[in-house]
Amino acid sequence: MTDTPIPEQAARTRSVSRRFSYAFIGVVTLTLVVFAAIAVFVTIARIDTEIKNRLDHALKLAQIALPTPLWNLDNDVAEDFVQAMMLDDSLVYAKILWRKQVIAEKTRPQYRQRDFAFFRKSPDFISRSEDIVFQGNKVGTIQLVMSRASVRSNVVLQISAIVALTILIIIAISLTSVIITRRYISRPLSNLQRSASAIAQGDLETFIDKGGDDEIGMLARDLDVMRGSIKEATVNLEQKVAQRTEELTRSVEELRALGDVVQAVNSSLDLQQVLVTIVTRAVQLSGAKEGTIYEYDEGEGVFEPRANFGTSREMIEALRKSRIRLGDTI
Repeated sequence: MTDTPIPEQAARTRSVSRRFSYAFIGVVTLTLVVFAAIAVFVTIARIDTEIKNRLDHALKLAQIALPTPLWNLDNDVAEDFVQAMMLDDSLVYAKILWRKQVIAEKTRPQYRQRDFAFFRKSPDFISRSEDIVFQGNKVGTIQLVMSRASVRSNVVLQISAIVALTILIIIAISLTSVIITRRYISRPLSNLQRSASAIAQGDLETFIDKGGDDEIGMLARDLDVMRGSIKEATVNLEQKVAQRTEELTRSVEELRALGDVVQAVNSSLDLQQVLVTIVTRAVQLSGAKEGTIYEYDEGEGVFEPRANFGTSREMIEALRKSRIRLGDTI
């Protein structure tokens, strides 16, 4: 049988366990990346909604707290309200107007040169303007601006945490997948492949690990049964070949002996030589130790030893003296 081992590089390329690991890791990675992207967008949307809700709550509070002070032109209360609003770090601009007159105004130092129109145009800010109404009459206007930049650090931290967690999960799942597939798939399959390769190369005594109780273990047991069948078939075949060889050898010997007899008959007119040749080949073909050809003496009515092979002189004399007749048994 020709030894045709599988190259190591090709075996690695076609490894079932490697393809399973890569496919599993790829699916998990894609799933986690999609999850992380969704989580990032949800986080950004949630924080943006939270800013808008805080701005709405501030405006509602202004509509509750400011109507009377603005009706009474109580600037101190308006100033205190604006100061209270600025306690929220996200709020960067607050202004209270009575008609077109500024009653109270507060701006973060970095935005002192900016007006409400600037904030309305910039996507980095959320601005709202609401009228203050007292007993159905407009008594003023409040303008509030909140910065998205103030919560970006929080967004960045949350996104960083999501990305880091996603990467850690991918690494953990990848390592776990590699370890599990190597222990429970790659290594058993590799051992089974080596055993099958050894059997294919004629080593019917190779070790087969049949300890597993999974599909690979069942495959190993089936391979062992196949190995036993091959051994039995090989033994039977060898026996049949030996038997046929023996029969063929015997046939060849018989033909050779017959050829010697024919040759002796054709090449010699000496009857004694022909008889010696015949008894010699007969003893050899039959596997006997000795043999004798008798000649019947009609005058005496007895059988006389005429030609022999392997028979001692004493035995020949004993046969002559025995005077074997028709009907006698030896």
